[in-house]
Formats: sequence, structure tokens, C-alpha cells
Amino acid sequence: HCPGATALKPRASLSFFLMLQTFEVFLDSYIRLYAPKWELHPLFPSEAETILKYLVYILLSAHHVQYIQQNVTMCRVYTRYGKCYTFNGNKTTSRKTKQGGMGNGLEIMLDIQQDEYLPIWRETNETSLEAGIRVQIHSQDEPPYIHQLGFGVSPGFQTFVSCQEQRLTYLPQPWGNCRSTSKEKFPGYDTYSISACRLLCETNEVLRVCKCRMVSVTDPVCISQLQKNSGDTCPCETPCNLTRYGKELSMVKIPSKGSARYLSRKYDKSEDYIRDNFLVLDIFFEALNYETIEQKKAYDVAGLLGKICMGLFIGASILTVLEILDYIYEVQCSFKSTTHCTISSHRTRYIM
Repeated sequence: HCPGATALKPRASLSFFLMLQTFEVFLDSYIRLYAPKWELHPLFPSEAETILKYLVYILLSAHHVQYIQQNVTMCRVYTRYGKCYTFNGNKTTSRKTKQGGMGNGLEIMLDIQQDEYLPIWRETNETSLEAGIRVQIHSQDEPPYIHQLGFGVSPGFQTFVSCQEQRLTYLPQPWGNCRSTSKEKFPGYDTYSISACRLLCETNEVLRVCKCRMVSVTDPVCISQLQKNSGDTCPCETPCNLTRYGKELSMVKIPSKGSARYLSRKYDKSEDYIRDNFLVLDIFFEALNYETIEQKKAYDVAGLLGKICMGLFIGASILTVLEILDYIYEVQCSFKSTTHCTISSHRTRYIM
């Protein structure tokens, strides 16, 4: 289990998940790290633990690019696609970048080995016809929901993913419908998120109907069953504080005519094999800043008083106060004058 990660200052770190649809849906592929020395390291299910020792080149740049060789922990996680891996998901070993822009992020090369894909005999809801990998870039505080929120990366291309962090703040009741942090946490998750809510809801429904659970869920097997009506859905509220990453994708075809023969000799693969199975993924931040989107109240008490020209604090300008005092004085004077006239009238009648 890969623990979640807290916010970084600055937030120049992210997590992403890789899914390869290979034999037994494991990451049975070659991972290479796009560095000056192009080396491919074979990864097979029996050697999954050795992924902890593989190298990721994090490109840090001040005035020039430096390749820093680091031992990076790749955490395993089970999703709808089977076993996936996440980079930069551990709060204690999060990697940081010091500069935005291309060449200052994470670059990897993958061999998806289409020859290892299982043959398709018939179509079902889970049948996958594509070749490539699936990636999700998300906050370190939420679990992956890659089968719905991930994007695909195709072989034969180098895919550039430019990221921009966005921090969203929503209002709780009675102004909005977000879920505040004061509410109880979901079992198995440190922080509430929509992805965690959906996964827990799926777990409960599967447990209720099938008396079992999926391997990808983190909740214990023995949990209380939720009784739902047939037309009910999962009521997953939006968290009041949310971090997401906007993405812009662009692609160029690989290999070029000049590099195809070189790669073919280096990896002992045919040029057609390289075109059909090799891909390069380049993920980086557009800039080391973030965009804030905050939900505001349309009117509060102070704003309402301010709108009706009630100025400083309680809204009363000096002129308005004087006008109110003058009005009260005129009313009192008018009341005294009327009372005096009435008494004089009664006295006159008595004398007559």
C-alpha cells in the first residue's frame, strides 16, 4: 500500500499511474528512463519487487539541465485494470522540481510488448481494444480512479503532458453543497475525495450483491452492508478544498528515420517492432505556480448592510445618523404639540 502524500511547498510534485494491458494485466513491460544513456530494464511479474531499485531521472535545471540519478520508490496499487504503479505518491520521499517547462519533469520510455496481450475472443463491457498505457495525474491526497479519469498514451509517439495545478475552494451549507473536513473520514482513506467516495460506494454495492469485494479496494472485507433503493446512486459530495491538475497534451511521432536504425541495433528489435511498441512519456509543470478558484458568498450580513448604504461597520454614515436623529426629534415635537392643543381644548370647554 502506498500512503498518501501531503501538500508540498511549493507544490511541484505529482503522482501518476501507469497501466499496461499485458498478460495477466500486470506491468509486464520494459521501462526505460529517458536519459543520455538509453537503457531498457526488463520488468516481469516475478520481479515486481525489484522496481524499487529502478532509476528515474528527474531533470532539475537552474541555468542548465542536470540529470540527477535517484533511487525512486514505485508504489504498487490495484485498480480496475489490475496491478498498476504510482510514482511520487509517498509523502516522505516526494520528489520536487525546481523549474517549470519541458525538460524539467519526468521522462520515461516504455515497451508495451503487444505480443504479450491476451487475445480477444468476444466483446464484453471490460474488453479493451486499444494498445498503449493509461495514465492519471492527480493529487497525492486522493486514490487513483484511472478507469474513468485516466488518459491514454499511444505507442509510436512521444507524448508531452504540460500540467498546471489548480486549487479549488467551495462553500459548505447553507451557501453550497461541499463536504467539510470536519465530517468523519471514509474507512481506508486519510482524506475525503470524490474518487475515494466512488470506490467505497462500489465496494459496498459489490459486497451487498455478490457477498465479496474487489481486490482494488482498501476497505476491510467485513463491513456493514448498505441497503439502497434500486434507483439510488452514490451521493458523492464535492470536497470543500480540492486540488486538480489541468493538462495539455501534444504528440510527436517516434522513432524518426534517423533514430529507427540506431534503436533497432541497440535493443535488438526490428524497426517495425519499435514503431508498434515503444513510446515516450514526458510529464512536466507548465510553471511553478498555481491557479486559485474560490467560491464566494453572494451576500452576507455585512454585504447586505453595505448595499443599502449603511456605511462603516454597521453601515451608518454620519449624515444618515443625523437625518435619523432629526426625524426622531421632529416626531417628538409633533407629538408634544398635538398633546398641548388637546389639553387646551378641554380646558376651554370646562370654563364655558
